[in-house]
Amino acid sequence: MSDNITVGPVINMAKYTLGTDSISLFGLGARGEYFMDGRDVNSFYTAVEMTYGTISTDVSSVDCSLSNFDAVAFGGYAWRWDSGMSVKLGGGLRQTVYLEDAYACDDGSTEGVGFETEGIITGFGLDFTVGKSF
Repeated sequence: MSDNITVGPVINMAKYTLGTDSISLFGLGARGEYFMDGRDVNSFYTAVEMTYGTISTDVSSVDCSLSNFDAVAFGGYAWRWDSGMSVKLGGGLRQTVYLEDAYACDDGSTEGVGFETEGIITGFGLDFTVGKSF
């Protein structure tokens, strides 16, 4: 493996709450990064990330979920310290593919996803990572 490349697992988690309604995101995947000047120094980087996950909603006490796949391409800058700590800040493009046409709910109903893009959404993403090298 090159001194400019890292590969590792990714865990994405988020929860948004508004009153009694909430949306939770969870995903597992892999990420590969290439650092222009080496992975152990301050450097520009590019990254590719792929995750598979679920989006869960709890609206009006009805739990619903939907599976999705994300593919992301980022670019940015990484700051490194002698202690092994690092911070990366970047941005890029995100492609999300929804694997079902509607949320499946625990009461047997389905909820539409609220968009008409054939289940594919492309947009911008922000990459902010704090890490520690061992």
